[in-house]
Amino acid sequence: MSKEKSLPGNSAAALAAILQGAAASAPAAAASRAIGAGMAQLRSEAARLRNVAAELSKGNLFEVIEATKFNADAARKGSPVRAEVTALKGFPTAPADILLTRNGVVVREVQAKVSRSSTYLSRVHSHDKYAQMDRLVPSERAARVQRIASGLAGLFAERGDPRAEQFADTAQNVTGELQLGSVHSGGTTVDEAMDAATDAAHYADQLEFDALRFEAKVAIGEAMKSGAIFGGAISILQRTILRVQAEATAEDVLVGGIDGATRSALRGGATAALGVMVRRGAARLGSEGFARPLPAFALASWLVDAGVTVLRFAKGEISSLETALRLGEIGYSTVFGLYGSAISAAALGPVGCLVGSMASYLLAALTYQPCLAILQRAQLANEESQRVSALCEEARLTFIAQRESLERMLEERIEAHDPQIAASFAQMDAALTAHDHLNIIAAFEDMAALWGRTLGLPPFHEFESFMRTSSGKLVL
Repeated sequence: MSKEKSLPGNSAAALAAILQGAAASAPAAAASRAIGAGMAQLRSEAARLRNVAAELSKGNLFEVIEATKFNADAARKGSPVRAEVTALKGFPTAPADILLTRNGVVVREVQAKVSRSSTYLSRVHSHDKYAQMDRLVPSERAARVQRIASGLAGLFAERGDPRAEQFADTAQNVTGELQLGSVHSGGTTVDEAMDAATDAAHYADQLEFDALRFEAKVAIGEAMKSGAIFGGAISILQRTILRVQAEATAEDVLVGGIDGATRSALRGGATAALGVMVRRGAARLGSEGFARPLPAFALASWLVDAGVTVLRFAKGEISSLETALRLGEIGYSTVFGLYGSAISAAALGPVGCLVGSMASYLLAALTYQPCLAILQRAQLANEESQRVSALCEEARLTFIAQRESLERMLEERIEAHDPQIAASFAQMDAALTAHDHLNIIAAFEDMAALWGRTLGLPPFHEFESFMRTSSGKLVL
């Protein structure tokens, strides 16, 4: 079984499944980022209005909430339209509260009002300065405001009152959500606006968490589905070969396929969850590169594979040399798989993402070790045969001594950090129980740093520097 897991096909299928999850969750991730940006504005606006009664400040926050929801839907659909709150742009007294733009050009103006009184909303919206604007009201009030405005327009028309045109304009343009083409905000209720005005931090956290949860649901579901398909297919193929060689029965093929599908699905789901947390953490830290799904999920995949390799080394299952070679191969293949996925997805869509990532990973994995072997042979060809024999013997003895020393050091480090490891697991468990995504991310970061110190590994920025040449090119 261990041999099977080490085959390039298994790792390629796992990476393809994870990147498929990343590609599928990209629209949700874009929406999540838009919501994060909007909720940052909401917190800022709420802080500015902290001395204003909630009944009054709810109108300002209603505008921010609707703009955020609209922008999230636009990001999810890849649309160039955006909603901009005029007060946040430095024009708090402008007739239009929200501007709907396409590629920076204003295409619609919106006046927004919040009240529990539909009659008040119909009257306050019927003003000359709002002519031809969309009249945005709470979603549960839109239909009633439209009926009242339409009725008043008819009544004033019978009397010859010029206000009839104003109410008719309101009835025609009233809406319960921001809308432009296929992009919608979904609407916001009066109670929702009041919740934001009463406790803006809690409202913003909840909206961000709901977006992150949806993103994770899409990513994990797609990664598990793809992982099950590819993992099962590769396991069946591997056992079918053994079947042809008379080393496995038909039952072994079936059971192996089910087992491979299950393992691959679970691994894909877990790695996708880690990828979502990596992306979210990178976005909060301002890292644009890993704030996008594909790079974040590729990093998560590398972390999982590298973690398994380091664990096997810690258990003494593989040597230090094999560990170094394996880590290099994982990084090299993952990077190529990521590039292949991105290029193929742009050209061929979702199917290209899968095929490109698998093909690139396999190509990289199959060429990595032969290239190293060729390089080693070229270097050895310059040495005398007897000197090579002496160096090999010396190296063998040195490796034995280094392994013994490393084993002793590792045991001492693990024993020294045992209380901290236990505390870190307790922190992680508490965060998971409380559904606190921020502390979950922090717990994973603390755990990674702790294990890095336990194993004597350098910080990531030093490792990155080591992996680059003086010209700045990555050494693979």
